[in-house]
Amino acid sequence: MKIYNNNQSPITYENFIWIAEYNEKINNRLYLPEFEFKNSGFGNVNHTFDEINKEKLNSLAYIGNGYRFYYHVNDGIFNIYNSKIQLKYYDIENNIEYDFMNNKFKPYNDIILYKTIADEFDFKTNISKKLTIEYGMGYKKIINHFNIKCILHISMEKNIKPFLTFKIVSPININGELHFYIDNKLSANIKSPLKLNLGKTFKINIS
Repeated sequence: MKIYNNNQSPITYENFIWIAEYNEKINNRLYLPEFEFKNSGFGNVNHTFDEINKEKLNSLAYIGNGYRFYYHVNDGIFNIYNSKIQLKYYDIENNIEYDFMNNKFKPYNDIILYKTIADEFDFKTNISKKLTIEYGMGYKKIINHFNIKCILHISMEKNIKPFLTFKIVSPININGELHFYIDNKLSANIKSPLKLNLGKTFKINIS
């Protein structure tokens, strides 16, 4: 869904803003932006996380700097740089691949949305200002008794591209590996056994 021209943040002090996109109209429109658009221009009227209607949510996105990063609630698959990113876990001994995304029976609407703020202080002018140094979005979910949490991190530091963190808590001991797919093609596999009720977090860099 194209809402803002060229995927640019409409306000000067935020590089990215979130947009909740709905599958049916609410208040006569299909989306809720973090910052409200008015005929007179973009004002500082903003919406909060609690205003997002999770039951009618179609996708959650961050737009800014010419990019739109998002995932669809019906499958949990992230779209980053126009590529679909999907994570699975493969049980080597039992030849079972657990698909933690693309589970269309239950929506991925237990959403996570946050910003990391830092105070920047100038000793010469004795002035401080707040800066957003990271934008994050994702979800948590229980699938086949596995607890998962997947978050996209958009850092404002130079030379740090967006990356995913993926946490799994397994209900059993498994000797297996994480499978990383880009556009439905296996891009990498990381051998990493899982222990009963012991969480493990993976960091996946997106190039």
